[in-house]
Parts: sequence; structure tokens; C-alpha cells
Amino acid sequence: MLNCGWYADEEVCRKTGVPAWVKRQRRIGKRLGELEWRGGYFNLEMLKRRLRVTDGLRGLDPDKDGEGQLERWLESHQGTKPLTEEKRAEMSAWGKKMYASNLGPEQKEGSLRPGFEG
Repeated sequence: MLNCGWYADEEVCRKTGVPAWVKRQRRIGKRLGELEWRGGYFNLEMLKRRLRVTDGLRGLDPDKDGEGQLERWLESHQGTKPLTEEKRAEMSAWGKKMYASNLGPEQKEGSLRPGFEG
């Protein structure tokens, strides 16, 4: 896979316990494989990026120079950053607040749902 290309409409490994890049490959295949594939391939370096997989994601054009094209693609797809503990705690507090505000009056008495003590 180091010097190979993978197209989104090709098969993906089905085993469990695979590296993160194979999981990303599955997401890309599921999302883009359903569309009328408009071309482009992904290599291992591209699949190792933490990406948000959207309908607009495109791979490299097989008819163009690979190295310069790869550098431009990597530059334009910086990837997502992992959450800091501070941001994770902030989002968790916000979620708990939103969950609590959506509970009905009978559910705010210390239980998560009627008949369940938690």
C-alpha cells in the first residue's frame, strides 16, 4: 500500500481490529462510493490524515503528476485536531446542560427516565 493508490469504489478490508487508516478508508468508500465516482485515488499518506469525510472530498487525479499534486492535496487537507481535555470538558458540560434542559418535570427528580433510578 505504500506506493499504491486506492479508489473509493474499490473494495476495503473487512477485518476487525484494523489500523485507523483502514477505518478512514471504509468511511471514504461508504460516503464517496455511493456517489457517481468522479475520479481520484488516495494513497496511504492521504488515508493516514485525520479527515472529515464529505461528499466534496476528492483524491488525486491519476492523469497528472503525482508528487506535486500530492503536496498540494496534503497542504489543503490539514486534517482535524484532537480535542484538548479542556475543550472536551467544556463540550461535556454543555451536553449535560442541554440534556437536563430537555427533560420533562417528572424526569428532573433525580432519575434519568421514569422507573429508572440512576
